[in-house]
Parts: sequence; C-alpha cells; structure tokens
Amino acid sequence: MKIVEIGDKDYNLPEGWHEISVKKFERIAKHSSLLNEYKSQTLFTLELISIILDAPLDDIKKLDREAFSFLNKSLDFMNTEITWSGKKEYEIDGEIYLMLEDLNKLTMGDSISLEIMLQDSKPEETLINILPILVRKAKVVEKKGEKIYKASEFNADEYDELKELYNEKLMIADVIKVKDFF
Repeated sequence: MKIVEIGDKDYNLPEGWHEISVKKFERIAKHSSLLNEYKSQTLFTLELISIILDAPLDDIKKLDREAFSFLNKSLDFMNTEITWSGKKEYEIDGEIYLMLEDLNKLTMGDSISLEIMLQDSKPEETLINILPILVRKAKVVEKKGEKIYKASEFNADEYDELKELYNEKLMIADVIKVKDFF
C-alpha cells in the first residue's frame, strides 16, 4: 500500500488486487454495476476512488486534475483480471482457516445451504455469502503421528460472524478461486 495525502489526511492506496479486502471488492463490484447509469464518467471515477481510499467523496472532489490523474493511473490494476494468490490456508486473528477444494466432499446439508445462498445473492454479494460455507475453521488432527489441519464442519450458527470476519480480513486475490467455481 502507498500512503497518499489528501487535504490534511493520509489514506491507504492499494497497489493491486492483493490489497483489496472482500468487503471493498463487494463495494467496488456494486458501484461498477451502476456505470451505465452515470452521465459523468468523472463522477463515477471519483466515487470509485472514494470507495477505494475510504475517503469522503467531498474530499475527493476537491482534488485538482493532476492529483486525480495520479490516483486514476494508480488504479490501473483494476482493469486487469484478479489472479488467485494460490492461498488455501488463512491465518486470521491467530486462528487457521482452510478453503475447501473439493466441492464433491460437501455434505448434502452444506450443498443445500450453498444452493440457497447462491439463489438469494445479488451478483456482487455472491462471494461473501458463500465464503462462510467454503472457508472453514481448521482443527488439528493427528494422522500417523503427524499433526495436520483439517477443515471443521460448517456451523450455520457462526455464519454471520464468519461472514463479517472474512469481509474484513480476507483479500480478494486470496479467495477469488471460490467465486470461479460459480
């Protein structure tokens, strides 16, 4: 991340998809879906910069053309496809979480939950709605004298808590593979 100063405040400017959280990606996707409704491409881009920097739109509107051009150019990575980081294991707040890789191993109950989430989700919400089903807390299991991590069972009671945790703590490049399944 780069630090950029706007007015008298510092903001974090991501340098790639690997620095965009799932939550921010969802906000970007929702905003991008509205592009055709904008009469001003500049306003659309200013609002996008506001989302990415978590900066008030009024502050972004005060940028001069040079600063706007710099920020706009810095976000060129958004015109590229998101490349999966290859991560299948995530450490969040001292706990390990694992991505399920084989959807054929889902229980039928999990499959029903997944199907319902997919049907009930808006396109920009699909990923965050299915992550709590497909990324699970790890439990340590001893196998042949060796300790390994194994994904725990899906717990619907933890769904909302996990959704919020993943929204904030996981980066889109780390979990984009999950979306590619669907």
